Amino acid sequence: MYYEHVKGLDSELKVIRFLQAQGWQLLQHRFKTKLAEVDLILQKDGCLRILEVKSISNWDFVSYRLSKKQKERLVRAYHYFQQRYTQDILLELALVPIEGEILFIDIENVY
Repeated sequence: MYYEHVKGLDSELKVIRFLQAQGWQLLQHRFKTKLAEVDLILQKDGCLRILEVKSISNWDFVSYRLSKKQKERLVRAYHYFQQRYTQDILLELALVPIEGEILFIDIENVY
């Protein structure tokens, strides 16, 4: 495995542990659809939470961590899940710094 892959996996595991401690149940890790790969899918109290996880080393360039093309693919995946589930669905970007708190942003609010 190369460094970026390991760093990404480590960030995903941090998010999983953080959300499981809040009662979220992991349903899928690195779930692939025809439309996009989704890093994490979790469920709690009838709500699905779809997450794109990004490691960050510098908050200055956060707006560049999710490209317009990535966002479009994730929104298509979101609609894929909307057609299959009746529960509420959250689509979020999880920014994971080396140190500090994980920041969750609604993907609709990115750009």
